Amino acid sequence: MKVFTILLLLSAGSVFGQVNGDKDKDFLRNYKAPDFKLKQLDLKFAAQGSSINSYGYKNNYFGENTDLYYAQYSNSQKYQGNLSANFLSNINWSKGGGSEKTFTATSVYFSTQNRFYFKPKWFVGVHGFVNITHTYSNQTAVIPQSVFGGDLVPLVSIGNGRLEPIQYARNAMDIEKLLSKGNRLSKSYSIGELTVIADKIAEINNVRYFDYRLRRIEQFEALDKTMQTVGGVSEFDITYFAYLADAYLYAKNFVRYSGFRQELGILPIGGFYKMNYDIPASYAVQHNFNANVLGADYYQNSLFTGFDVAITGGYELGLYPTTRTNFNAGIQVGTSLVNQDFGATLYTNSYVYLSPRFRLSFEANINVGTGTVATDMNYFFGPESVAPNGHNFNGKVGLSYAIF
Repeated sequence: MKVFTILLLLSAGSVFGQVNGDKDKDFLRNYKAPDFKLKQLDLKFAAQGSSINSYGYKNNYFGENTDLYYAQYSNSQKYQGNLSANFLSNINWSKGGGSEKTFTATSVYFSTQNRFYFKPKWFVGVHGFVNITHTYSNQTAVIPQSVFGGDLVPLVSIGNGRLEPIQYARNAMDIEKLLSKGNRLSKSYSIGELTVIADKIAEINNVRYFDYRLRRIEQFEALDKTMQTVGGVSEFDITYFAYLADAYLYAKNFVRYSGFRQELGILPIGGFYKMNYDIPASYAVQHNFNANVLGADYYQNSLFTGFDVAITGGYELGLYPTTRTNFNAGIQVGTSLVNQDFGATLYTNSYVYLSPRFRLSFEANINVGTGTVATDMNYFFGPESVAPNGHNFNGKVGLSYAIF
C-alpha cells in the first residue's frame, strides 16, 4: 500500500511542479528540526454578577467561568508527541420571584498523541482521548438533576515515516528574503547556513517566559549572535535590525510539515490505517495529502447496527507568497462501505495583507452528503474526518482599513 501511495502522490507532485530542484524546495523538504519541548500552563477566570431591586422586585445573579489549560509539544529523534488538557468550570446562580436556580457544569478534557521511534523511520504510537463531564441543576420546587458522562478512546499503533515541523525553516527564509530586500545581505545563504538560523529560531521560540519584554530581549540577543556567526550581513545597523525584527516578529507563523507518515493501529471497537504526506514544493507552495481507513462497530441513534468500514481522504493546497499572506484550499471526502453513506467538504481560507492599511480575510466551506460519515476515530482524528449531513454552505469575509 505504501509503494502504491508514494507512486501516486509523486506523479501528482510532478503535475504541481515538484521536480525543479531549487534551494528553497530542497531546504524545506530535507530540514530536520532540532530537539525541543514547549510547555504551557494558563489559567483564565471570569465572573459576573448583578443585583436588581426595583418596585418590590428583587433578582440576584452570579456567574463564573474557569478554564485551566495545559499544553505540551515535544520533538526529538526518538519521540514526537503532544498533549493537551483542559479543566472547565461554569457556575450560574440566580434568585428572584420566589425561585432560586443553581446550575454547574464541570468538564475535564485530555488528548495526547505519542510516537516513540525505535528506528529512524519506525515508531510505536500510543494515543488517546478522555472527556469527562458533570452537570448539576437545582431549582425551587423541582427535583435536582445530576448528570455524569464521559468518553474514553485509547489507540495503539505501529507505523513508519515522520512529519518534520518546518515553520522554523520557513522563518529563516523570511529573514534572508527581508534582509536581501533591505540591501543588508552581501551573499545568498546556503542550506547549511539557513539550517543554523532555523535551529536557533526553534530553540528560542520554545522557551516559556513570563515576562514578554525580557523574552524579546533575550530572543534578539541570541538571534543577533547567530546572524553574526553565520555572516553575510553587510552592515549591522538599525536598518538591519528593523528588517530582522519584521521577519522574526511579524511574519505569520504558518504551521507546515514535510514528510510521509503512515500507521496501522487498533482501538477498542476496531482498527485503523492513517496516512499523511506533506510536500513543501517551495517557499510559497505546500501540498498536503491524507487518507484514513477505519473498521469499527457502527452505531446509529445509539443502537448497534453491526461492523462498518469508513474511508476518508483529502488534499489541501497551501499558498504562502509573503510573510503575512496565505491562501489555503482543500477537499475532504468520506464514505461508509456498509451503510453507503457519503460526505464531501470543500473548504478555503485566506488572510491577505494588501497594504499596511488594508487587509482581507475570508473562509468558506461547502458540505454535501447523503448521510453522516462519523466514527469514534473522529474524536482523535477530527480535522481529517468528514461528517456532513445534507447540503450546506458557510462563509465569512472580513475587511479592515485603517483611515489614519
